[in-house]
This record gives sequence, structure tokens and C-alpha cells, in this order.
Amino acid sequence: MATDFLLPWEKLGYVRDIDDGTIELDNGEKVRWDFDLVVKDHPEIVYAGTPERLIECLFNEMADHSYIDIFLATHTMFTNSREVINSLAAHYKNVFVDSEYCENPSMEILKKKMKIINVIKKWLVGYPYTFGKDKDTSKAMSKFIQIIDDEQDEKMKNWGEFLRNRWSSFQFIDLDLNYPQSIGVEMLGEIMQQRELRILDFDATELARQLCLKHQKYFKKINAYDIITYLDQNENENNNINPLSDFSGKIQNWVIAEIGLGETQSIRTKILNHIFKLILNLIHYGNFHGAYDVYTGCANFLVDRLKKTWSKAERNKWKSIVTLMSPTYNHNALRSEFGDLDEPALFPLILLCKDMYQLNETDNTWENTKMINFRKLRSYADKIISNVSRGQRISYEFLLVPEYKIFFNKLPLYEEVMLEEIYDQIMDQEKKKKK
Repeated sequence: MATDFLLPWEKLGYVRDIDDGTIELDNGEKVRWDFDLVVKDHPEIVYAGTPERLIECLFNEMADHSYIDIFLATHTMFTNSREVINSLAAHYKNVFVDSEYCENPSMEILKKKMKIINVIKKWLVGYPYTFGKDKDTSKAMSKFIQIIDDEQDEKMKNWGEFLRNRWSSFQFIDLDLNYPQSIGVEMLGEIMQQRELRILDFDATELARQLCLKHQKYFKKINAYDIITYLDQNENENNNINPLSDFSGKIQNWVIAEIGLGETQSIRTKILNHIFKLILNLIHYGNFHGAYDVYTGCANFLVDRLKKTWSKAERNKWKSIVTLMSPTYNHNALRSEFGDLDEPALFPLILLCKDMYQLNETDNTWENTKMINFRKLRSYADKIISNVSRGQRISYEFLLVPEYKIFFNKLPLYEEVMLEEIYDQIMDQEKKKKK
């Protein structure tokens, strides 16, 4: 056995066989192996399996709360919803209990069927977006619910009615946040009528709050399927992460432009200090995504080379920001700080993508087998999906200022060539002053 399957087990840290069907890993863990399922002992945790065996684990003794959630959130990486529904329906119709070893077979059958129904209930309530808009998937679900409806047991009929109502009302809801609107800021409104708003026109604290509302609106629309398919360019066109990514590019570009458009060195320094306050406020409100966007704009090479502008800036504040945003040890400082935050907390999109790339570096299946690496999917859900959900469960309670909303929607995107020309002129000015 060990010779035939040595290569796959090297990925887990294979050490030795203990007995037939049990393997010890280099970290001391013991896993049970058969030809289509790998399970860690004490406590039982599914490590790998064929799609069919992973489906069976949804309603057997290994169906812990986290397993079901992780499967429902990630199953589209290795199968589709229609296949899962058809498999669950087949198991539901063919529930078997050995009467020789069971005192009340009918009750045991009912319990097993209820476990499958609970999977469907959790699926419809928590992960409806995974169904997609496939007609065959819709037909499969309708047929399955009809099977439950046809049960003689009254309790099962009630569950069938509940699921049917839930399914019939299911639709792809465009999540939009209806925040209460404030009266507005008269000064900003007056400025907007006269000229374009500049970053010094905004209060750094209020700007941070409004960015929190804007960013969370994007985060609220992201689901597990978006995260899974974001790296797949073939399925990326309608991904809900795209608007957030586009807005991030605009914010970074805007920060670079605002600093460069400062008429004098002292004004540019003033803008830098104002941006430092903005970043620190975003960090304070748990918007690490927004803070990282603004930080990236400040750290751009065009801005970084303005030595005279930086010489008068509040370097202590910038140093504390750089320490937090440092990529050292895979952004360990930022990740640690983020982990201690109360919700809502918005995780940087750029780090989300980095984590997705790292998890996708290895195959989803065990080599020489047809088993899915569920331990990897568990890590995927724990490290990535959980970080996104921390920005979705609880909403910011700031008042929406209409002027900010209008400004964000009209945020310009400066061309890179134009920005380079602006900064080249600034460099020429600083060099002349030096002479």
C-alpha cells in the first residue's frame, strides 16, 4: 500500500504504516486511508476523498458543522451543484438501516433523512449563490423537494413545504446598503459647485468613515463563489470582486495625483500629512483594505522620490504605518493586527489574492488518485472566506454624506503618462532649488 501511494502521501508528510489502513504523518497525526477517503483520527476530520465520498460525509457521523459549511462554500471547485443535489436525492431515496442491529428502524431512517434535509436547508439559507442560474440545477432541486413532499410522514411533508417555499422565493438579490443619509456638508456642496474637490477639502476622519461605507458596500456583495473564481480569467467577467478592485485602483491613482498636483513643496507635505491621518483613521475603523489602498498610493515610486517633500512630513506617523503594512513574513504584522479587530473589519484585497494564489499552487486532487484535497479546501475557507465575511456580518453605523458619495462615483482615473509628467516637473523644481 505504501509503495503504491507514496507520492500522494509525501504532500501530507508520510512517515510509516501503523497497520492496514492507518498511516502516521511526520507531525504525529494518524490518518485512516482507503481507496476513496482519508480521515484524521481523534477527532475525526476529513482530509481527502472522491467527490461522492465527500458528499456522503455531509450526512454521516463526520458531518460536523464546519465540514458542511466548507463543503457548501467550496464544492464548485471540484463539482457542480446539480451533481451534489442528484447525489443527495439518491441517498435520500435509498436510506438503508439494518433491522437486525436496530431496535426502531423507521425512526433511524427518519433521522438519516433529516440529516440530508438539514444539508439542503443550510445550503438554501447560507449558500444560495452556488446554484448559479443553470436550469438543470433548478430542475434537480425541484425534483428533490417533490420527493420530500410525497413523504407519508407529516413532519417530512412540513419540511418539504418549507424547502419549496424557500426555493421558490430564492433569487439573486443585489445587496445594496440603505444607509441613513445625513443633511450633508454645506461647505463641500458649495465647493463642488465652484470647482473640483481636492483631498485637503475633506476632513480626514469623515473621509475615512465614508470610505468605510463605500468599501463595505462592495464587500457585502462578495460571496464564496466570487472568491473561488476570481483567479480564473475565463469566469472573471461578472465577478463581484471586480468593482472593488477597480475602485482600489482609482483610490491609489487619486492619492498619487493629489500629492503631485500640490502647487508647492509645503502644500505637498501638508497633503502627505493629511493622508497619514486618513490611513490611521481607516486602520482605527478596521478598514485595512482602504488603508492599504491609500498606503500603496503614498508608497508609489513617483511619490517616494520627492525627497524634499518627505523631509518635512510627519515621519513618525509614516513609520508606524509602514511597520504595519510591511510585507515582512507574509505581512505578519498586518495579519496579526487584523486578527485582533472587532467586526466590521475589511481585509485587503491584494492580500486576499495573494492567499488565493498560494493555496492554488498545489493541485486540488491527490496525485495518482481521484480524491479531492479537502484539507486544502478547509484551509481555503478558514484563511480566505472567513476574512471576507468579517467585513460583511456587521455594518458600519456611520451616516452617509451625499457629497462624498457623489465624489467617489466621479473619481477620475489619471493616465500613468500624465502622472509621470507631473512628477518629472516636480523633480526638476526640487533640483533647481537645490542648486
